[in-house]
Amino acid sequence: MNTDQKMKIYHFLDKHPKIKTTLVAPYRKIMKKYTTHDEKDYNQWIIQNEPTARELAKQRKHKFAYQPKISIVIPLYNTKEYFFKEIVECLKKQTYSNWELCLADGSPEPIKYVAKYLKDKRIKYEIIGENKGISGNTNEAIKLATGDYIGLLDHDDLLPRFSLYEVVKAINENPETEFLYSDEDRIEGEFHKRYGVFFKPDFSKYTLRSANYICHFCVFKKELMEKLRWRKSRI
Repeated sequence: MNTDQKMKIYHFLDKHPKIKTTLVAPYRKIMKKYTTHDEKDYNQWIIQNEPTARELAKQRKHKFAYQPKISIVIPLYNTKEYFFKEIVECLKKQTYSNWELCLADGSPEPIKYVAKYLKDKRIKYEIIGENKGISGNTNEAIKLATGDYIGLLDHDDLLPRFSLYEVVKAINENPETEFLYSDEDRIEGEFHKRYGVFFKPDFSKYTLRSANYICHFCVFKKELMEKLRWRKSRI
């Protein structure tokens, strides 16, 4: 077995936590031998901190006292089906299911493949007819939202399956919450190699003025979002 084959196994295990939990020893052996120092540290953190398959199953059965609808809004522009299919699949696998996906398409021509995904009534799609840029297209997607909270994503983003659960858990623990943001990392390749993790600091308006550290994934209470005005993008 060559290095490429072993790396494919490693990333396959990373993508399939159920299988990984039954093969912990060989997984860690491959991880140790075929990752950089930074990747080893981060992958070890993932193993130690992210929920196991059993914990994910427990999340799916959990009933929160308050179960807000989360509207995920995404601006589309000539989005490849590969990216779109992945974001839809990761939402359907969320351990918290009270969500909707709001899409605003600013492509020169409507994206034809979207129609087959609209069988899921949680997915809403609007053709804008022009490209208003990221902020303008996002504004159009927000108009479709009927949720209690609004989450912002780009069309090539993904969410771990426990993301919305953690958002709703935080809201239940802190009912006054109007805005949440999360850590983030990058993914690469068919097997979703995870790297470049960004563990974010507590909120600071001074830090925010020097770096856009909030970005994705962030969630706003709908009433707060309605008070905001998104500046038109020049892109």
